[in-house]
Amino acid sequence: MQLSYQLNYTPRVLRLAAITFFKQLIGIRFPILVIALSGFISWQFFIGNRGWLIGTAIGAIAVVISIMLSLFIAHLKLASSNAKKLENAVCTLELKNYGISFKSPLGNAEFPWPNITSMRRYEKFIFLKFNDGNYTSIPTTCIDEAGIKFIKSSITKHGGSIV
Repeated sequence: MQLSYQLNYTPRVLRLAAITFFKQLIGIRFPILVIALSGFISWQFFIGNRGWLIGTAIGAIAVVISIMLSLFIAHLKLASSNAKKLENAVCTLELKNYGISFKSPLGNAEFPWPNITSMRRYEKFIFLKFNDGNYTSIPTTCIDEAGIKFIKSSITKHGGSIV
Protein backbone atom coordinates (compact mmCIF):
# COMPACT_ATOMS: atom_id res chain seq x y z
CA MET A 1 0.00 0.00 0.00
CA GLN A 2 1.24 3.47 -0.82
CA LEU A 3 -0.41 6.79 -0.03
CA SER A 4 0.87 10.19 -1.08
CA TYR A 5 -0.04 13.64 0.26
CA GLN A 6 0.97 17.22 -0.48
CA LEU A 7 1.83 18.98 2.78
CA ASN A 8 1.38 22.69 3.38
CA TYR A 9 3.47 23.77 6.36
CA THR A 10 2.70 27.05 8.06
CA PRO A 11 4.96 28.88 10.49
CA ARG A 12 2.39 28.36 13.24
CA VAL A 13 2.34 24.57 12.83
CA LEU A 14 6.13 24.32 12.91
CA ARG A 15 6.37 26.61 15.95
CA LEU A 16 3.70 24.57 17.78
CA ALA A 17 5.58 21.37 16.97
CA ALA A 18 8.86 22.85 18.24
CA ILE A 19 7.20 23.97 21.47
CA THR A 20 5.62 20.54 21.89
CA PHE A 21 9.00 18.85 21.40
CA PHE A 22 10.65 21.14 23.93
CA LYS A 23 7.91 20.52 26.49
CA GLN A 24 8.37 16.77 26.07
CA LEU A 25 12.13 17.17 26.29
CA ILE A 26 12.19 18.93 29.65
CA GLY A 27 9.06 17.30 31.06
CA ILE A 28 7.09 18.57 34.03
CA ARG A 29 9.49 17.49 36.77
CA PHE A 30 12.35 19.77 35.75
CA PRO A 31 10.45 23.09 36.02
CA ILE A 32 8.91 21.99 39.32
CA LEU A 33 12.35 21.07 40.65
CA VAL A 34 13.85 24.40 39.55
CA ILE A 35 10.97 26.36 41.11
CA ALA A 36 11.17 24.44 44.38
CA LEU A 37 14.95 24.75 44.57
CA SER A 38 14.78 28.45 43.67
CA GLY A 39 12.19 29.00 46.41
CA PHE A 40 14.34 27.24 49.00
CA ILE A 41 17.46 29.16 48.00
CA SER A 42 15.57 32.46 48.00
CA TRP A 43 14.22 31.70 51.47
CA GLN A 44 17.73 30.86 52.72
CA PHE A 45 19.10 34.05 51.19
CA PHE A 46 16.40 36.28 52.69
CA ILE A 47 16.73 34.84 56.21
CA GLY A 48 20.40 35.77 56.20
CA ASN A 49 22.19 32.65 54.96
CA ARG A 50 24.65 34.16 52.51
CA GLY A 51 27.31 31.46 52.49
CA TRP A 52 29.26 30.25 49.49
CA LEU A 53 26.94 27.24 49.08
CA ILE A 54 23.88 29.47 48.60
CA GLY A 55 25.81 31.70 46.20
CA THR A 56 26.97 28.69 44.19
CA ALA A 57 23.43 27.29 44.08
CA ILE A 58 22.06 30.64 42.85
CA GLY A 59 24.72 30.73 40.15
CA ALA A 60 24.04 27.13 39.12
CA ILE A 61 20.30 27.73 38.83
CA ALA A 62 20.90 30.89 36.79
CA VAL A 63 23.21 28.96 34.44
CA VAL A 64 20.76 26.06 34.04
CA ILE A 65 17.83 28.40 33.33
CA SER A 66 19.95 30.38 30.85
CA ILE A 67 21.00 27.23 29.01
CA MET A 68 17.43 25.94 28.83
CA LEU A 69 16.14 29.28 27.55
CA SER A 70 18.90 29.55 24.96
CA LEU A 71 18.19 26.01 23.73
CA PHE A 72 14.48 26.80 23.49
CA ILE A 73 15.10 30.05 21.60
CA ALA A 74 17.56 28.37 19.21
CA HIS A 75 15.13 25.52 18.57
CA LEU A 76 12.26 27.93 17.96
CA LYS A 77 14.43 30.06 15.66
CA LEU A 78 15.36 26.97 13.61
CA ALA A 79 11.68 26.03 13.32
CA SER A 80 10.83 29.57 12.19
CA SER A 81 13.57 29.59 9.54
CA ASN A 82 12.41 26.20 8.26
CA ALA A 83 8.85 27.54 8.17
CA LYS A 84 9.94 30.43 5.95
CA LYS A 85 11.64 28.00 3.56
CA LEU A 86 8.61 25.70 3.45
CA GLU A 87 5.87 28.32 3.37
CA ASN A 88 5.25 28.29 -0.39
CA ALA A 89 7.09 25.07 -1.20
CA VAL A 90 5.75 21.72 -2.30
CA CYS A 91 6.33 19.05 0.34
CA THR A 92 5.36 15.46 -0.31
CA LEU A 93 4.57 12.81 2.27
CA GLU A 94 4.59 9.19 1.14
CA LEU A 95 3.27 6.42 3.35
CA LYS A 96 4.51 2.99 2.34
CA ASN A 97 4.34 -0.47 3.87
CA TYR A 98 7.96 -0.29 5.00
CA GLY A 99 8.16 3.35 6.09
CA ILE A 100 7.37 7.01 5.74
CA SER A 101 9.17 9.50 3.51
CA PHE A 102 9.24 13.26 3.14
CA LYS A 103 10.38 15.24 0.12
CA SER A 104 10.80 19.00 0.39
CA PRO A 105 13.15 21.83 -0.59
CA LEU A 106 14.99 21.19 2.69
CA GLY A 107 15.85 17.66 1.54
CA ASN A 108 14.52 14.13 1.47
CA ALA A 109 14.09 11.86 4.45
CA GLU A 110 12.91 8.29 4.70
CA PHE A 111 12.21 6.45 7.94
CA PRO A 112 11.25 2.82 8.47
CA TRP A 113 8.24 2.32 10.74
CA PRO A 114 10.28 0.70 13.56
CA ASN A 115 12.21 3.98 13.97
CA ILE A 116 9.04 5.84 15.00
CA THR A 117 8.54 5.41 18.73
CA SER A 118 5.39 7.43 19.27
CA MET A 119 2.63 9.41 17.63
CA ARG A 120 0.50 12.09 19.19
CA ARG A 121 -2.34 13.84 17.39
CA TYR A 122 -2.99 17.50 18.10
CA GLU A 123 -5.57 19.79 16.61
CA LYS A 124 -3.25 21.35 13.99
CA PHE A 125 -0.63 18.63 13.49
CA ILE A 126 0.45 15.06 14.07
CA PHE A 127 3.64 14.76 16.13
CA LEU A 128 5.91 11.80 15.32
CA LYS A 129 8.85 11.09 17.61
CA PHE A 130 11.77 8.94 16.44
CA ASN A 131 13.99 6.59 18.42
CA ASP A 132 17.02 8.87 18.02
CA GLY A 133 15.22 11.71 19.83
CA ASN A 134 14.22 13.68 16.72
CA TYR A 135 10.69 14.50 15.66
CA THR A 136 8.61 15.63 12.74
CA SER A 137 5.18 17.11 12.31
CA ILE A 138 2.48 16.53 9.73
CA PRO A 139 -0.23 19.18 9.31
CA THR A 140 -3.63 17.58 9.92
CA THR A 141 -5.27 19.74 7.26
CA CYS A 142 -3.23 17.95 4.58
CA ILE A 143 -3.93 14.33 5.42
CA ASP A 144 -7.20 12.41 5.48
CA GLU A 145 -8.46 9.91 8.05
CA ALA A 146 -7.31 6.95 5.93
CA GLY A 147 -3.75 8.25 6.04
CA ILE A 148 -3.90 8.87 9.79
CA LYS A 149 -5.31 5.39 10.34
CA PHE A 150 -2.51 3.88 8.20
CA ILE A 151 0.14 5.77 10.20
CA LYS A 152 -1.37 4.63 13.50
CA SER A 153 -1.63 0.99 12.48
CA SER A 154 1.90 0.94 11.05
CA ILE A 155 3.41 2.49 14.16
CA THR A 156 1.63 0.12 16.56
CA LYS A 157 2.42 -2.90 14.34
CA HIS A 158 6.13 -2.09 14.64
CA GLY A 159 6.19 -1.51 18.41
CA GLY A 160 5.48 2.24 18.62
CA SER A 161 2.85 3.87 20.78
CA ILE A 162 -0.08 6.15 20.09
CA VAL A 163 -0.32 8.74 22.86
